[in-house]
Amino acid sequence: MARYYCEYCHSYLTHDTLSVRKSHLVGKNHLRVVADYYRNKQLEQDGKRSRGRRGKTKRTAGATEVKIEPGSLLTRREKRAKRRVPSLYPLAGLSSLYRGSPGYNRVFISENRFDIASGVASSQLPQRANTRTPGGVGTQAPRDAEFDGLLQSTTPLAPPLVLSAWSSTVPKRSVFHGGPQHHAQAARDSRKRIVAHEQRSAKRRRY
Repeated sequence: MARYYCEYCHSYLTHDTLSVRKSHLVGKNHLRVVADYYRNKQLEQDGKRSRGRRGKTKRTAGATEVKIEPGSLLTRREKRAKRRVPSLYPLAGLSSLYRGSPGYNRVFISENRFDIASGVASSQLPQRANTRTPGGVGTQAPRDAEFDGLLQSTTPLAPPLVLSAWSSTVPKRSVFHGGPQHHAQAARDSRKRIVAHEQRSAKRRRY
């Protein structure tokens, strides 16, 4: 049985029917090969036109160096690995965003953290679930040993930046910081202000 031969792809089709021929002509592989063929023909014609008595011009030299190769077909795993961006350096955006907030020293300073600081005893023994090691191997501590070196240190932690940056909003000479004398003086001052206000309002009514 006669089969259709594609001169661009240099291959025979399975059947010489209209549906098979149409599906091949609209396929992406056939279109890519046809586009590469006509592009190479155009570059070849441009090189012939620009060639004069002086030999190859700059345009001809650039055209001859162009080499169009079909793109390599990548698998899905290779495409995902190509799109994946390796995070080599940690992001410093959160640190600059939360600088000055309460609890900043406990989270963004590695020496003060409880999960990654020296308070976590890390051993290289194999991790078995629900098993207790009788003793350490040589000078190595067992896995269930509790390390309290961080609790015994006398170096104080740095105070939160919020408390050191902001001062108290309550004045030191206010009623809250004084005794009975300050309370009585505040009451007398307020009574004087009320009386002066009433006198001014009475004068305005007369006129």
